[in-house]
Amino acid sequence: MIRYFRNEITNLEAKYLAVEAAARFEDKSALSKILLILANTERNFTIRKGERLIVEALREEDNRLFDKTVEKILGLVDVLSKKSVAPGNRA
Repeated sequence: MIRYFRNEITNLEAKYLAVEAAARFEDKSALSKILLILANTERNFTIRKGERLIVEALREEDNRLFDKTVEKILGLVDVLSKKSVAPGNRA
């Protein structure tokens, strides 16, 4: 998941640098081509049967992470509650 986001950030940085370089060198032809390419970037491509969107995969991973976190918290609460009612730990 982190690799995906790092890749997306790198792609955006490269595109930004291309636009900035064309603008600084006042290369209107290059700037025009770059802007046309950026405007035509397809981010909502069609997926084939059996494939998943990255958003779906991330959502599934988020759900698993949430479930694991809740399990650990409940386990910790259980351990702490047993310690607090153990003989000798009473107030």
